[in-house]
Amino acid sequence: MYSVPCVRGKYFNVTDDWPVMGPQHEDEAHINFPWQHYHIDWRFVPQHRFKPLGFNLSAPLMISDRINSDGFPTPVLRRRKMHRAMGEFNEVLVRAKWFYGLESAYADCKLKDGMVCPHRGIPLSGMHQEGDIVTCPGHGLRWNVVTGELVRQLKP
Repeated sequence: MYSVPCVRGKYFNVTDDWPVMGPQHEDEAHINFPWQHYHIDWRFVPQHRFKPLGFNLSAPLMISDRINSDGFPTPVLRRRKMHRAMGEFNEVLVRAKWFYGLESAYADCKLKDGMVCPHRGIPLSGMHQEGDIVTCPGHGLRWNVVTGELVRQLKP
C-alpha cells in the first residue's frame, strides 16, 4: 500500500478519486493543449475499474477541466494498492503530430536529480525500464538513465 495523490473527478463518465501523477498543468506551448489537467496513475487503478471502459494503457490518460467544469480539487493523499508496474509507453505518442515539437523542446535537457522528468516533474524512479531507457508516462519522453539525456524517437 502506498500514499498516492488522488483527485476527485469524472473520467469517461466515471466519477472517482483518481490517482494522479505529476502536477496539474496545461500543455499549450508544445502540443497545443491549453486545458488544465492531471494524468491518471494507472499503476493504482484496479483492473475492474479500467477494463470496462476500454482504456488503452499505452497512452497517458488524464482527467481534464474540460470534463470537470466545477474546477479541480486539490490532490489528497489516499492509501492505494499498486496493481501493476508501468509498462511500455509511446505506441500512441510517437505517432502523434505534437510529439516532435515536445521532443525538440526538451532535446537539450537532462533528467533532474532523483530521475525526474524535466517536462512536468514526474518522478521516473521505479518506472519500467528497457535497458538504460525509461519512458515518462506523462507525455512519452524517453530518457537514458545513465547519461540523463533525451533519447530522440523521431527524425528532425
